Amino acid sequence: MPRWFVLAALLLAACSPTLNWREVPLAPGTSVALLPCKPDHATRSVPLGGVPTELDVAGCEAVGCDASPALCAGPDAPSAHTGQSNSQLEPA
Repeated sequence: MPRWFVLAALLLAACSPTLNWREVPLAPGTSVALLPCKPDHATRSVPLGGVPTELDVAGCEAVGCDASPALCAGPDAPSAHTGQSNSQLEPA
């Protein structure tokens, strides 16, 4: 194998980063997270204080570590008075 081919292969391998940092939107038009890899996205409805709430999650794995930020929208001001205090919320 020619010497230049081995050198070119080593240089190309050095250019591929282990962590490829990127800004990822968690939900349309809201917060942005900085993740070390290309994430998968998921949205599901979860009960939060007895009220169905949309939870947006973006997650990926890089160098043996999981990165999974999550975002859920809080209640709107008019509907925030549900009659429950924080002590009545169900644990996760």
